[in-house]
Amino acid sequence: MATKPHLIVCERTQRWATAWRRALGEGVTVGEVRSLTQVDERLAGLALPIAVDASAFSAERLLTGVARWSQAGSPVIVLGATGQLAEEFAYREAGAVHVIASPRQIGSAVAIVTRYHPAVPAPKPAELPLEQAAFERLPWGRFRKAGQPPAGQHS
Repeated sequence: MATKPHLIVCERTQRWATAWRRALGEGVTVGEVRSLTQVDERLAGLALPIAVDASAFSAERLLTGVARWSQAGSPVIVLGATGQLAEEFAYREAGAVHVIASPRQIGSAVAIVTRYHPAVPAPKPAELPLEQAAFERLPWGRFRKAGQPPAGQHS
């Protein structure tokens, strides 16, 4: 079961969220939150892409959040960084997958969000042999021709 890609944007204004919506189109849901605590609440055990405005929070709090979210499996994009190499390095060291200084640079981060989908466990096939169950879970397994036996089985 596929789910629509989702991005959490954490900022105090709507400047970045508007730019993300424009860049991503309707293919990705952009959810807005205003605090780092709300990011944690929105994640609630999920691993979703996060874009957070660095200018809205103290560096210490943001670095702690970036480390926590990235360790939990969420790709984190830091927005509004000043462009200083030391600052970018600190965010990347904490776990950020990308750092951008202005909304004009969002295009360089769009692929990170559009490639990412929350891990949704596939339903377990009922009592299939191991080889057939593995084949059914492969991305191309559903493209098998009708009437053709699963891999490893011969008529």
